[in-house]
Amino acid sequence: GTIFLNLLLTAQPNNMVSENASNAANAYMDAWVSGKPIVDPKLLPPSPTSVKEVYETHDAMISQSSDASKHASFFGGIAGYKMGAVGLVPGEPCFCGPIFSNFVTCAPNRPKPSDYVHCHTLEVEIGVILGRDLPPQPNGAPYGREDAFESVDSIVPCVELCGSRASGSALARMTTLAKLS
Repeated sequence: GTIFLNLLLTAQPNNMVSENASNAANAYMDAWVSGKPIVDPKLLPPSPTSVKEVYETHDAMISQSSDASKHASFFGGIAGYKMGAVGLVPGEPCFCGPIFSNFVTCAPNRPKPSDYVHCHTLEVEIGVILGRDLPPQPNGAPYGREDAFESVDSIVPCVELCGSRASGSALARMTTLAKLS
């Protein structure tokens, strides 16, 4: 609906990220690459204190997944965004998060066994595939509903394998905002 369109159309990577966000992205992506979750709470990056910091961490992950960093070949850049955590944080209708190219598997292919590492939930999703890019408008205004709907190429069923980059006592000590980072 409207919330999804508004979030999708305003989810623009911000290249200005704090050192904390960059360090958090690096720690979480290292855990993902190694296949070993963070289990020691002392190894967790500082928790974000605002929604802005959560999105800065996402932006740092997007940058690290698509540039010449050590993570680029593992993640393969950005494929799109997902919406979730509806109503989880007071004042936020939901959150958008990056979907990395190397973690998208299209039928009839199957995910690699390593994709199941730390999987705790399967979620049925609805995917919207855009047929054209919606770059930021020169005036900075969001796209209208009609423009958004006209850019849709197809709507597809999806299954998300949800996992975590932390476990045990580290996961238990993570704040809600840290879990969304």
